[in-house]
Amino acid sequence: MWLNYLCTAAKNALCHLPLLLRLVWRNHTSRTPMPQHPQVVISLSSYGRRLRWVHLAIESVAHAAPVELWLEPQDYHAPRSAGLQRLCARGLRIRQAEPGLGPHTKYLPAARAHPQSWLITIDDDVLYPPACVPQLLAAARPTQITAHRAHRIRLQGQRIAPYIRWNPVRSTSASLLHVPTGVSGVCYPPGFVQRLAQLRREDIAPSLHCDDLLLHHTALRAELPVAQVAHTPRTFPLLPSAALHPLVRENLAHGNDAAIARLYTRDDVVKLYQAKR
Repeated sequence: MWLNYLCTAAKNALCHLPLLLRLVWRNHTSRTPMPQHPQVVISLSSYGRRLRWVHLAIESVAHAAPVELWLEPQDYHAPRSAGLQRLCARGLRIRQAEPGLGPHTKYLPAARAHPQSWLITIDDDVLYPPACVPQLLAAARPTQITAHRAHRIRLQGQRIAPYIRWNPVRSTSASLLHVPTGVSGVCYPPGFVQRLAQLRREDIAPSLHCDDLLLHHTALRAELPVAQVAHTPRTFPLLPSAALHPLVRENLAHGNDAAIARLYTRDDVVKLYQAKR
C-alpha cells in the first residue's frame, strides 16, 4: 500500500518540479507575512536531517493560514536552517513540544495550545499544491473530519480486516468507517480538537507510532465521521527528505495491524458494523 504511494508520489514530484522551484524562489525572495487567522492553525512536526527541507513543505501552505512547527527539545534548541529563519521572519511559529510523542507531536501540542481552533495537520516531507488548504477549509464541517485522502475499514467476521486489505475511499460521504491519512492533509473541527487536547500520554501509548489510527479511534469514540474532499483520494509529491527514511511508512503499514488489535474493542467493532449499514 505504502510502496505504491511512494511510487506515485515520486512520479508526482517529477511532474511538480516547477512547483518545487517556485517554492525555493519564494522562500528566498518573499517578504509577504503569513496570514493571521484567529480560528485556523496549520500544525506539523519534524526532526533531525529532515529539518533541512521542511521549510519547503511549510512554504507550500504558508499563504493559506498561520503555521506552527513543533519540535522536540533537542531539535528546538539546534541551529535553524536559513529557510526556516526566513519563514520565521514572515510569521512562522516554531514551538517546543514535550519529548517522546513521536508522530503525535504533529497535532497534540497544537490541540492543547489551540483547543478552540480548526486544526489542519500536514507532513514535513510533502509539497502541497496551492489549493490544498483552501479546499480542506471549504469542505470542512463542524460535524466531520475532512481529509484529502482516506481509507475505508474493511470488516470480516467479528473483527477488523488487516490494514493492507482496506480500500481507498471513493466518495465524499462522511462515514465512521473512513480513516483519514495524514500525509495529504487533514482538517479537524474545534469540538474534536478540544477532545484531542485532553489526551494523555497513556492514551497514545497503544498507538505510539500510528497516529492516523489513534486519531480515527478517538473520532469513532466521539461518533465523528470522516469525509474526503473529492471522490478521488489525493496524492501529493514528496520532498527529497522522504528518502531519508524510505521504509518508515511501509514499516508502519505492517505495524498498523498490531495497533488496531490494541486500540479497537469489540464495542468499537460493533459501532463500525452499524456504520456499514
